[in-house]
Amino acid sequence: MKQVSVLLMTLFLAGCGFSGIMPEKYDGEALEINEEAAELYEQDNKLLHAGMEDRFHFLNATVESTADETGEAVTISSGSYEIGEDIEEGRYRIGGGDTSAGALVTYDPEGTRLIEIAMGIFTSDLILNLSDGMQLDYKSRDAEIELVPAEEEMMNAARNESFIIPAGIHEVGRHLETGEYSLVTDYLPVQRADGEKDVYANYSSVSSFIVNEPLLEEEMMDIEELLVTLNEGDMIITEYPITIRKE
Repeated sequence: MKQVSVLLMTLFLAGCGFSGIMPEKYDGEALEINEEAAELYEQDNKLLHAGMEDRFHFLNATVESTADETGEAVTISSGSYEIGEDIEEGRYRIGGGDTSAGALVTYDPEGTRLIEIAMGIFTSDLILNLSDGMQLDYKSRDAEIELVPAEEEMMNAARNESFIIPAGIHEVGRHLETGEYSLVTDYLPVQRADGEKDVYANYSSVSSFIVNEPLLEEEMMDIEELLVTLNEGDMIITEYPITIRKE
């Protein structure tokens, strides 16, 4: 029953895009196993970076730190905004407006994309980390949204209880306690304090969209979890919500 439900949900999500379910692209050639990628996943549950840069944009850049300021509330419409000129530096949440569709994309001062967050029913909460010199693009047909300062506080991570990390950039030791966590859902992108980047993969699980769907809650009890240690200065850089549990 679980497999059928997950399959149906996966097909539903795949069909929600503007172009529908993606066409088949397999060319019929025999598939070759990437031995380096297979070994990295088997030993450390990590993804090989090569070929993943378009899926995890943070692999192309380095986030030096999270914003120090809280910022000021501002309403934006579709367009591009320079941080420090059009929008004050700070950490922001969505305070109001039409969040049923659209996307928010941030670029570092060199113009390298950091994250692209698609808004909708599965991404109702997010954190934008905007520092001077960055660029924010808001892509929407005709909607407006309000950005409001995000409170600078630790996430509520009670031991042995799952919680959701919203899409965005979060610094360990500042927004999330250090320690060991179980990755309940499928991916955890992390930039370590020394600049090294890791993408942990839990192929025994599913996305946060499915795990946190009330209709499937009873069927998700046997999901396997992956243990990950997060240290002071590490950063979680994610384009979608992640479910983890504090050990």
